[in-house]
Amino acid sequence: MATRNTPFRRSPLTRRWFLYYSALAASATALTGTVVARPKARRVSMNEKLNSIIIGLLRGSR
Repeated sequence: MATRNTPFRRSPLTRRWFLYYSALAASATALTGTVVARPKARRVSMNEKLNSIIIGLLRGSR
């Protein structure tokens, strides 16, 4: 129990450090969420590429 002559012990975590650590944790969470949730690139088959080329050539000849 603290008496009048003994000062209260202050927490080593100040408001400034609390805000710093919480912002750091929030940004790390946000960054890892975007990296993990990124969809994989879809592989395009050769038939799809060939169809795109043929359609492009036919439309360009008009």
